[in-house]
Amino acid sequence: MRVVHIKGADDAARADFATALIGALSSRGQTVSVLGRVAPDMMFDRPGKDSHKHRAAGARDVAVISAARYAVIHEAKAAEPEASMTTLLARLRPVDLVLAIGFDEPQGDALVLHDGAVEFSAGRRFARDDLTSLADCLADAS
Repeated sequence: MRVVHIKGADDAARADFATALIGALSSRGQTVSVLGRVAPDMMFDRPGKDSHKHRAAGARDVAVISAARYAVIHEAKAAEPEASMTTLLARLRPVDLVLAIGFDEPQGDALVLHDGAVEFSAGRRFARDDLTSLADCLADAS
């Protein structure tokens, strides 16, 4: 799996860019997964839901499953270190490309968002709205 970090100052811009890039890559037949690092107070489930009640009662992992999707919520204990990118990558199914947002680990290439441009760590620059050329470049390299 090839890892490409999306970097830039604005969280919303990174997320919007990743969403558009996923669409461009998927339309070329590329399989894509995302690792997104968020603030510790971000809630993955919400009060009142059974999964939230189970975590609050002390469950370490809660799996929520339907015919369409599933999620595993892991409740880290105070002394437990944050999961590394390597640990998380090992839990993903194989794909062509993993977009990593919010990670500082040096693994993989980087796409750095600038005003109107995207700089690819392979030394290429693309107009920020030229997702076709960028997706072609990433698809060719994976």
